[in-house]
Amino acid sequence: MTTHVSCCKWHGITCDAEGFITKIELPFNKLAGVLPDDIGGLARLENLQLDHNSISGTLPRAWDSLAALEYVFLGGTFISGTIPPEYGSLKRMVNWDLGVTSISGTLPESVIGKGGLHYVNVALTQVSGTIPHKFFQNPLDYVNFGRTSLSGTISDAIGKLDQLDHFYMEHTAVSGTLPDSIKGARRLYDLDLEGARLSGTLPPELGEMTRLDYVHFGKCVGISGTIPQTIAGLTRVDYIDLESTKVSGTIPPE
Repeated sequence: MTTHVSCCKWHGITCDAEGFITKIELPFNKLAGVLPDDIGGLARLENLQLDHNSISGTLPRAWDSLAALEYVFLGGTFISGTIPPEYGSLKRMVNWDLGVTSISGTLPESVIGKGGLHYVNVALTQVSGTIPHKFFQNPLDYVNFGRTSLSGTISDAIGKLDQLDHFYMEHTAVSGTLPDSIKGARRLYDLDLEGARLSGTLPPELGEMTRLDYVHFGKCVGISGTIPQTIAGLTRVDYIDLESTKVSGTIPPE
């Protein structure tokens, strides 16, 4: 005799009162195989966490029908291919974590420029191309593009991101100057631009960002000028790296 067990009782599965799957939370579960198209049929799925498993294959285009989807965690897997531009239809999406995978190609503006995103991580992937300026129109609080081939500039609109607390673009081809408007990102406490292709000088406005704890400009060989005296206002900072830049002077005491 076979006993039927509802999938709502399976480990890592959450359903709503009507029995529709709303969450799949199976990180670090030694899962293998490819990402199935069938997940695209879970009309009420809100949260998909499959990070740090031995999953491979590409992101299924069939997932563009997941209208309720808000959170995707696929970091630390073996997935590859590109981000389907059709995912721009996922209007409720707030979290994309694809870091430490083999994802490649460009960041589709339809996906990351749609507004509403809070968390985006594609660090340590093969993503390339320019960062769409519309990306900075999202209400971002966490951005990690570190150690990718992304290029472009940091938009003046970063100053409107008053909830941003982590901003990582180390070892990318991002160029241009660090905009003065960055002072508007007053919640920022981790700023890592090591090895980026930035130029110009350190804006004095950095000294107004009093929550900064970690500041990394090391190996930004295009940055020059002197250390702004306003840096003395960073009373919470634990680490400032200006190694292998053209910046001169001393860090003033608090």
